[in-house]
Amino acid sequence: MELTETAVDLQPFMNRLMLMIGGLPDAARLEVACSIDPAVPARIITDEGRLMQILTNLLGNAVKFTPQGRVSVRVDTGVSTAGQPVIRFVVSDSGP
Repeated sequence: MELTETAVDLQPFMNRLMLMIGGLPDAARLEVACSIDPAVPARIITDEGRLMQILTNLLGNAVKFTPQGRVSVRVDTGVSTAGQPVIRFVVSDSGP
């Protein structure tokens, strides 16, 4: 698989993602939220299409299998096992 790396403005990207997830039929009964740690750069280098696909799948499954409550994604920074800085996307829900 070949990745296409481009500069992506994170806030508009996450806004588009949240609009898509909020539009899912099951999302109407849930609180759907997103938070971005201020330490995360405003622009990241990533494969935008792949990242959107991964996050859409994770959030879509969270919405589908959470009967009530909250689904959220948090974006923060971390350090890889090799000591390199990373951007971490954490999807969580209140489902079983």
